[in-house]
Amino acid sequence: MKNQFQPVQHAKHHEKEFSAFIRMDNASQIWQFYRDCRQRLLSVNHWGKHHLQNLNSQFILHDRFGYEVQRTAQVGDYIKILNNCFSQKNIFWLEIESIAFNHEFDSSEESVIMSLKTTDDPKYQTDRYFKPGVENCMISIKRVLNTILAHIKVIEPVATPNFYTSSKDIKWLSNFRWNDVLKDITC
Repeated sequence: MKNQFQPVQHAKHHEKEFSAFIRMDNASQIWQFYRDCRQRLLSVNHWGKHHLQNLNSQFILHDRFGYEVQRTAQVGDYIKILNNCFSQKNIFWLEIESIAFNHEFDSSEESVIMSLKTTDDPKYQTDRYFKPGVENCMISIKRVLNTILAHIKVIEPVATPNFYTSSKDIKWLSNFRWNDVLKDITC
């Protein structure tokens, strides 16, 4: 199954998208595989453990008060990303704005969508990211009949606002290796 996922990057304007899909003949297998992918999506602390190891990227879930937690993600939580890909440790924060589930018993379609936005360290909030130009990311996993579609869409600001002072903040979200996060969630 792992080799069947081939993320495809689509770039248009100020958005980047990564998609992967898999099709199975056995309905119970696809149903269980969707459940596993949904659980991996909500298990933020495990993102990047396989396909981002070579970059030493780490995802750490924090609660709404900024304290590290070992549980599945909830709305209002924060994701701390430790990214060593440029030979220096960069720390970025995302806030989980929403998690939406769409599923019904015996349904031929179900999905889960997680929406994220850039933010500052929740313990030391400033208003830097609460102005126009906020970067957003949406991760979705959808099962339709015997097919699962996993999708990540990253929206970067139209113009870099003047309040960005650090070059590491500029477009980091869209330049991050989200296709490897997608592989971790779907493999």
